[in-house]
Amino acid sequence: NTLLDMYSLLKFLRCSPFDDFRLWKSQVDNGSKKGGERLSILTKSLLLRRTKDQLDSTGQPLVMLPQRKFQVHRLKLSEDEENVYSVLLARSRSALRSYLRGQEGGGSQSGRSPDNPFS
Repeated sequence: NTLLDMYSLLKFLRCSPFDDFRLWKSQVDNGSKKGGERLSILTKSLLLRRTKDQLDSTGQPLVMLPQRKFQVHRLKLSEDEENVYSVLLARSRSALRSYLRGQEGGGSQSGRSPDNPFS
């Protein structure tokens, strides 16, 4: 999400004066520390955030969530689907390895790290 996404929500909700694009750009989306502070104040005043750990006045959970369930569904891919999957998996692994090498400062000579299962 970008600041422009936030502006579009404020525009839709008609949150004056921040629904005026010129004011938004000059007061909020201007790259300044003060603009960031204004954005934080706007966000805190407009959004209501609840967590599963919060309790109401009687000590009961504020949000009652069902137990999490995990199910594994095994599917048989067609030959074409398997080929596409294999290509995407190889590209993803390659991209992750490149990223991790960059994070590790180039990695070891062999490109393998005992602490990194992806290398």
